[in-house]
Amino acid sequence: MMKLNNGTGKGAGQIKRVLTSFSLTLCFVAMLGCDFKGATELAKMGIETGQTLTAYYESLSQNTNDALEMQMAWAALLEHPAANGESSDDEDPDVSPNKIKRAQERIKSLNNRIQMARQITAMYTALHDYSSYDSGARLGAAADDLAGTLSSLIPIPGAATAATFAGKLIQDLKNINKYNDIKKKIQVGMELVKELQKLYDSESTAYTLIAQDNISTMTALGKALVNREMVLSWQLLDRVPAAFGLK
Repeated sequence: MMKLNNGTGKGAGQIKRVLTSFSLTLCFVAMLGCDFKGATELAKMGIETGQTLTAYYESLSQNTNDALEMQMAWAALLEHPAANGESSDDEDPDVSPNKIKRAQERIKSLNNRIQMARQITAMYTALHDYSSYDSGARLGAAADDLAGTLSSLIPIPGAATAATFAGKLIQDLKNINKYNDIKKKIQVGMELVKELQKLYDSESTAYTLIAQDNISTMTALGKALVNREMVLSWQLLDRVPAAFGLK
């Protein structure tokens, strides 16, 4: 799987492609009929979606954490007045308590989504195995873990609406092992896809804003370090090629 950078661009584009492919897979499964072959096809796309979402959220969380560490280091290094809630030079980077708190909240909500994405991968992996042999216990445990995370998903700052999943889906995930018919298990998996699409669409603007804020924050801090002759500017440029996938 390709490396995702900055939480925008290629990463966001890949998420869109995977979710679109997943929607097409739903149509394919519907044509196949709800049987073990349909479960296998659905599970394969579910695994890819979970893995792609995990990589995307991990990249966005790591970049946010890097920006936060730079802000905190700047505040500590210079005993910046803004760190104590006081006014600062207009040209200095914003390292106010509110900005730091916002970054911490973003990291918390993104890490929550990393957990969700990993559980999605685990559930569809168990569904894939279920279509080959009886692994109902593992499928039930994975679905129950995912249901718990979805029922208390942490709101992400900047999202247009709070993250919510249909109560029926959460209940179906918890009860998935009670459904002996493979058709019902597939239906639960298909409903999860639709809910994931809604979640991503409702939060995509927030993801973009987080990525843009990370870039502007690190740029401002880098500029401040150069202006105060605290680093050699060429050292900051070492990271530029990596951002474009170059050596």
